[in-house]
Amino acid sequence: MKKRKNKARILFIVLVLLGIWIYFAPYLRTFVQKPATPTIESIKNINRKPVTVTLKNAESYEVRGIDVSRHQGNIDWNKIAEENIHFAYIKATEGTTYTDKNFDKNFTNAQKTNIKVGAYHFLSYDSSGPSQAENFIAKVPKLPGMLPPMIDIEFDPATVLPTQEVSDQIIAELIGIIEEFYGAKPVLYVNYDSYEMFVRGKYQDYPIWICDINKPAEMPEDQKVTLWQYSHTGRLQGVNKGNSNVDLNIFTGSMDEFLNNFTTN
Repeated sequence: MKKRKNKARILFIVLVLLGIWIYFAPYLRTFVQKPATPTIESIKNINRKPVTVTLKNAESYEVRGIDVSRHQGNIDWNKIAEENIHFAYIKATEGTTYTDKNFDKNFTNAQKTNIKVGAYHFLSYDSSGPSQAENFIAKVPKLPGMLPPMIDIEFDPATVLPTQEVSDQIIAELIGIIEEFYGAKPVLYVNYDSYEMFVRGKYQDYPIWICDINKPAEMPEDQKVTLWQYSHTGRLQGVNKGNSNVDLNIFTGSMDEFLNNFTTN
């Protein structure tokens, strides 16, 4: 009889402990599981290192440029060349299959002026790096004197991001294939969030193009900024006769540095 009571007591204790484990297991796992994939909300709470490098006001730089896509409509590139614009980046592709319908026209006509011209790819997080690189390479010719290709790395609240590991792989493979084909390190266009999440500490030898339309751009002291996008609402007579907004940018170096060190061979 006593043995049966002991067995019953042990069974009761085991069941109690099992119930406690089942109840508290979800809470305990939060202390040992891997960190969650960064999200738009979490990235804004990152404790960034002190920012010490601040660009001057945009008006103080001598090399000025624009970036365009089909959204700018008809562009008179001869007139753009007369409006103190020295370079232009033209959207070519996005993801694996999309091509900008105005790329061929814009690229061909811009090449006929004294404007330095480059092409850019808008990164997609739902297709592989090699497939996106193939899309860009099929659309953009490799020509001497071009600006290095640009990869637009950004996201907004509507972007569905994969895991950090998958995102990093997509970006790394895309950058590597583009660089090998064109023989130049691609420019990496970022906002502060995408820089913190995908670029910081990984691509310090690559030209960085930062977007900051509220103030002179600020970056960590160990990061050189090559291009700065300072306006989304520029107006030029060459862009739809001054009736459409266009992004305005500057090159942070001198004109000699731009002409001698930035264009491809």
